[in-house]
Amino acid sequence: MSKAKRRASWFPLALGSLVFLVIIAYSLYWVILSGELKKGVEDWAEDQRRAGMTVEYADMTMSGFPFRFVLTTTDPVMGSDRDGWQWAGEELKLVAQSYNLYHVLAFAPGSSEISLPDGQVITALPDDKSKASFRFSKDWKLKQVGLSVPSLEARQSGEVIAQIEALDLGLRPMPDNASNLQFALSAERASVTDLPEDIAWLGTDLDHFVLWVEMENFYPLAEGELSETEWRVDGNKIHVRRGEIAWGPLEAAARASVSVTRDNDVNGTVGVHLKNADALKQALDEAGLLTDEIRSGISTLALMSQNDNFATVQLKDRGIYLLGNKLGEY
Repeated sequence: MSKAKRRASWFPLALGSLVFLVIIAYSLYWVILSGELKKGVEDWAEDQRRAGMTVEYADMTMSGFPFRFVLTTTDPVMGSDRDGWQWAGEELKLVAQSYNLYHVLAFAPGSSEISLPDGQVITALPDDKSKASFRFSKDWKLKQVGLSVPSLEARQSGEVIAQIEALDLGLRPMPDNASNLQFALSAERASVTDLPEDIAWLGTDLDHFVLWVEMENFYPLAEGELSETEWRVDGNKIHVRRGEIAWGPLEAAARASVSVTRDNDVNGTVGVHLKNADALKQALDEAGLLTDEIRSGISTLALMSQNDNFATVQLKDRGIYLLGNKLGEY
């Protein structure tokens, strides 16, 4: 047999051996890393318990081989006795791709029970496609949070108290300034029963809600590079870039730019765009809440909102000013 033929006969065997070794090496990598990840979560849970938090689960398993790491806990419970809240679910899944451990998706299928500080217990039933997203920096500092809930039903004592559609929440660094936080919250529709008496006049159906907020130097503050006092003294601002609501007779938009002083005074401007002022006044009147002062304020805002304009109110020295006139104090 010639040397060329001998080399040709050995090539498939050598290639197969190499592929086999790569598979064995990757399998060992997955098993070792999955164990380390599971141990890391267990250590984190123990740290939270030592800090006074409740973190419990019936069982914890790791799956997802070969391309994912899927950590599954059954009957998870998280809460704080000190603050009086608790979340308990049927299952919690944390999923990360093997090539990017810094992006984690969380799923909590089934129902959840949320205990509030005032003693109320709410049962939440989210859509099966609901998920949360967490992105970390290379040193495991949390940078982005996302929540997507196609639909959600909330119950109390077996009765439906709220239904929400297309609920989305996002927190991330601003694209043009990584030190600033961008907060976004929106919902397409919602229905809420048993509203407090002072807002029952709005009705039970929310048609549209959007809130986009930017907070300057949030990440240095959250990561301890700035103290809360330093953040205030430096004049950092909170900007409402977009605020919209359509709830019964209330159709309005808002934008704002404010700062908080060392003494907790809020200074800045708030712009309001108001639609359907007559329907709003009628609803307030029927509820017995329409005073002459409120009627005048709504009419002024509606007049200044014409042609897509915003009525701008200034907050200064604990006073509220419109067109240079002091409307009140806060």
